[in-house]
Amino acid sequence: MNTNPCFTSNCHNCRFFQPDGNYHGTCGRLHAPMLGKWPACQLALPKFESLAQSPAVEIFADRVLATIN
Repeated sequence: MNTNPCFTSNCHNCRFFQPDGNYHGTCGRLHAPMLGKWPACQLALPKFESLAQSPAVEIFADRVLATIN
């Protein structure tokens, strides 16, 4: 999987990482066990970024508005 260093460096810093211990956790998007030190995937978002600031949300909003109009 390609890493996405623009958003977050590893799984532990992603908003979807749910810790299950010191180093292990679960990805809320992939529903799979993860190690916090693994490089973040392209689905990662920073823990403290608003979803409204996410580029994916902006693209989705543009598509919804284009459909409505």
